[in-house]
Amino acid sequence: MNDELHRIHVEAGAPAAGRMAQRLKDLNAREAPSRSKVYAAFSSPRRPDWPLVRDLLRILTEEHDDAARSQCLTRCKALWEMAFAIERSEKTLDELRRASAHAPTEPIRHLSLPNDLGGRLMYCTVCRQYTAHHRLTDAEQEYVRAASGRRYTADLTVCSTPTCRAVRTAFNKAPIREPST
Repeated sequence: MNDELHRIHVEAGAPAAGRMAQRLKDLNAREAPSRSKVYAAFSSPRRPDWPLVRDLLRILTEEHDDAARSQCLTRCKALWEMAFAIERSEKTLDELRRASAHAPTEPIRHLSLPNDLGGRLMYCTVCRQYTAHHRLTDAEQEYVRAASGRRYTADLTVCSTPTCRAVRTAFNKAPIREPST
């Protein structure tokens, strides 16, 4: 999506971020973005919000006829939706397995988990890559309660990589500590 946005930007003469922000303000865009927000849409690897992309396309394609503008908008919307889906972990299981091919060879946590579970794509500090994570099943929660002494386990997720299985909270990247023996 970023490549397409850059291509359109160059075709439009590569106007400066401040100039584009001012143009959006002049057109009475709902919420005119700041120069830094426009700059970040082109320089950051993160996916910009769709309303910002739509408004930028509107000013970058002013020279185009309606058919070309509509086609450009449709193509960019489809690319934006694909980027959004990837960020929301809607990858297929095969893609997730390929992504986790470089997992460490030593197992870190041992929970009896099926290898075919998908889940939410999150960064695993043990695998050092984005892998699928899912919430613990009831049986897994019981195992963690017994092994670690934690009372509340509903907030825990587990890495789905077969050689990792690191257990962590959903919002903390570090795995929970090994139980002391």
